Amino acid sequence: METTASLILGVYVISLSLTMSEGPYGLFYKLRQIKKVDDFGLLNCFMCTAFWVAFLLCLITGHMSTFLFVWGLAVIIERVAK
Repeated sequence: METTASLILGVYVISLSLTMSEGPYGLFYKLRQIKKVDDFGLLNCFMCTAFWVAFLLCLITGHMSTFLFVWGLAVIIERVAK
């Protein structure tokens, strides 16, 4: 249970940082402004970014069975926080 909660919050924070934050020294902002990255559109959408972040975190931690649950709750937290 603690691992799942950690994964949910991790996905939320990492995705929020990548899509909304300027990051350290404006790194994330500069990354989003690169034409190829902007055209791909991944970092423009919280839900899309959260999908891949959840996939990678669940793959790394070996909790692929909770992947959709982690991704879904991170997206719900983002929608409620708005």
